Amino acid sequence: MAQPDFDDALYTKLSGITALTDITTQIASFQALEGWDRPYVVFEEVSSVTPNIVASDMIDSLYRIHAFADLPETSGAVVGCKNIMDAIYDGLHESDLTIAGWTVYWLAHEGRQQLVVNDGNTTYWHYVGDYRIKADNQ
Repeated sequence: MAQPDFDDALYTKLSGITALTDITTQIASFQALEGWDRPYVVFEEVSSVTPNIVASDMIDSLYRIHAFADLPETSGAVVGCKNIMDAIYDGLHESDLTIAGWTVYWLAHEGRQQLVVNDGNTTYWHYVGDYRIKADNQ
């Protein structure tokens, strides 16, 4: 059996979080699309292992979700990184994830980072959240 398509499942899940899509619908795997302005969200698989400890296929993957915004917290009409990451956490941590042919038995937040980026004339915030996804096809 092929490996599960976590990317499509995670994109669908993120796109279905109303608190997130009320802030931005700019969500992509691996890199932001050309022309996107902040705020936006990008996610990527950073590691994946197949334990092979039982007769069925299992997979244990770590996904990193990045939020980019002009401020750390919302001020007036400008949405902050923390608000984006809170929406993602509330929508993903210990929630269900649907992948055909697979049972996702673990989806949980594992850690975060908060960064400030200065690239020439612009300063913006980049927050990161790590999420563990475990699944089997038993």
